[in-house]
Amino acid sequence: MKNLKAIIVDEERLARVCLRRLLEPFPEIEIVGEAYSCKNALELINLKNPQLIFLDIQLRGETGFDLLELIDNSIKVIFVTAYDENIIDTFKLNHANYLSKPINQQRLRQAIEEVIKIENNQKSYVKSYEYSDSTFVL
Repeated sequence: MKNLKAIIVDEERLARVCLRRLLEPFPEIEIVGEAYSCKNALELINLKNPQLIFLDIQLRGETGFDLLELIDNSIKVIFVTAYDENIIDTFKLNHANYLSKPINQQRLRQAIEEVIKIENNQKSYVKSYEYSDSTFVL
């Protein structure tokens, strides 16, 4: 499997640095950028086309949920939060997982494995069509 392009969205620079460091042992995850706000993240998403976002829920004056309304729902999201009350809201969405701060390396590994499993399953269902294929539509 080729690397998953990912971005980190967190308003706290030290939290982004810490998460980036925790992701170093995962060669299958390629961090292509970091953002500190929804606007900044949206620009980065449009520029880099990531398949995965590590998304903090509490951002200055906004939430990670605000960003979800603006992006393609095919992008996998691992929520990162220090507030347990937000975790319930993440289960209402069809996103991969969540991590509680401070991030546990084993829990991070599990979340990444789940994303990779979902990504591999989606790719196995995709059929590429040839010019000679035909489709009948009513």
